[in-house]
Amino acid sequence: MFPEDPAHPAYRIGAYTFGAVRDRVHSEYGQVGLGGDVTFYSKPAVLDPIYGNNPVSFHVFVRIRAGLMEHGD
Repeated sequence: MFPEDPAHPAYRIGAYTFGAVRDRVHSEYGQVGLGGDVTFYSKPAVLDPIYGNNPVSFHVFVRIRAGLMEHGD
């Protein structure tokens, strides 16, 4: 643990993320999915001038998964 530093106080921040992904392409070679998430944050009011009243972030992404390899006999 670090000692308390009055010049740099520590604050508790909460992050709550909700998201989903949906596979759009299926083949023997793999899958491709589109997805996204949004994160809401809770924080002390003293941080409002820096981060705003209700900070939110989001991501949109593409997920690629390789297919299963089959071994020949």
